Amino acid sequence: MLKVLYYDEKSFHSEYGMLYSALHQNVDLEVVDMQDYWRNNTGGEEAEAAFQKIIDEQQPDVLFFSSEEYDKFSQKGQLLDLTPFIEQDKYNTENFVPGILEYLKEKGGGTLYGLSPSFFSQALFYNKNLFEKYGVELPTDRMSWDDVMALARRFPTDGTPEERIYGLKGGYRSNLYGMATSIGDTLGLSMFNSESMQVTLDTPAWQNAFSTALETIRSGAIYVQDENMMRSWNSYEEYLMSDPFTAGRAAMMIENVYMMDQLQQAAEQLKDKVSFDWDLVTVPVDPANPDYTTTTSVEQIFAINANSTNSQEAWNFIKYIHSDEYARVKSKTYNGGSISIRSGYFKDDKGRNLDAFYALKPKLAPSRLYYSKLPSGFYDEFRALADSKLEPVVKDNASLETTLKELQQEGQQLLMKAKQEEDEKKSEDGTPSEDQPGSTDEADQSESEAAPAVTS
Repeated sequence: MLKVLYYDEKSFHSEYGMLYSALHQNVDLEVVDMQDYWRNNTGGEEAEAAFQKIIDEQQPDVLFFSSEEYDKFSQKGQLLDLTPFIEQDKYNTENFVPGILEYLKEKGGGTLYGLSPSFFSQALFYNKNLFEKYGVELPTDRMSWDDVMALARRFPTDGTPEERIYGLKGGYRSNLYGMATSIGDTLGLSMFNSESMQVTLDTPAWQNAFSTALETIRSGAIYVQDENMMRSWNSYEEYLMSDPFTAGRAAMMIENVYMMDQLQQAAEQLKDKVSFDWDLVTVPVDPANPDYTTTTSVEQIFAINANSTNSQEAWNFIKYIHSDEYARVKSKTYNGGSISIRSGYFKDDKGRNLDAFYALKPKLAPSRLYYSKLPSGFYDEFRALADSKLEPVVKDNASLETTLKELQQEGQQLLMKAKQEEDEKKSEDGTPSEDQPGSTDEADQSESEAAPAVTS
């Protein structure tokens, strides 16, 4: 009997269980279903305690973690180091995507506690026809954000919103705050210090990031989606045509792998209306660290429970779902927007630059750190404050420098208030606050994790 923790029993057997059972008929798989946990998960310490309770009571052999859960549990001494298993079996990891093992080891504090059969990555898609039409040189790998924005601004901005060309299609968070934080993430900037509980926004580096975003937004080169606007389409064709890139009206966009499927469908659905050639380069990078990206994320990590009495069979399961054989079989099915950790199974019959998804190694970014270590609910309030204060900068030419100073001050007040309320709640509940002896809050630990995506 091999007991596996997973978020949904049906999904587990569809994704892993049926294949493994067919090849290992002597192994009975039991799934510890996490659906109730996910339905009731409100985040914070209560969710972590509930997750721990399931593990303590059920004692699964194989544990399944999100990236954030892996960060926490790898620090608790509850997982087995996978390196001895890899060395014992002389397990081939040579065609693992560069940097993924190192990334997981770094998240484990220097020890490889988990493996993931897939990862998510982004690339910069570009419309070759538009670049040729307007005489703009094609994008290249490892451009900076300044390079990308400069290219975007070289495309015309005249015409109606429904017909005009855009240099760059932004995501739902492509307003000034969203674009500036995307740039800041790439450059390794942090807007908060969760150990000292300080807002760290009023700096020259952040000023430059906001200035770059503001210049491009004011130029009219960016297509900004309205996250509050709900649209209804009468057909899939209408939906495709509403996207300026798939409709051939945007020169660039930064997107995940799933967009390749959408572009293929658009080529078939819109062949009588839209036809263009496209390719890929890497996402923008920090010129000081041009081989790394914060846009790669690993969200499904398998580990072995240190209390397992069946650790060898647990390793056999993990070994299989990370094998060449499994990657080959799964490459024939829809990937859900993820990429196999084994290189060589992600192909394109047009010869496009798919290396753009692999070429950069993942690096730990600061922004995920402050999400989990700041007082609950603070970031959403800060984001709303930032959006409201920055809107006049874009629309009414208010001073960016003055606005960032005000946002620094008001954000600090908001943070202190949220921190005080959280400490008071902990005191009422009998939980030690960070300033009291015996605290085990994450904010007392080293900030050595992270990793979000750039656009959203």
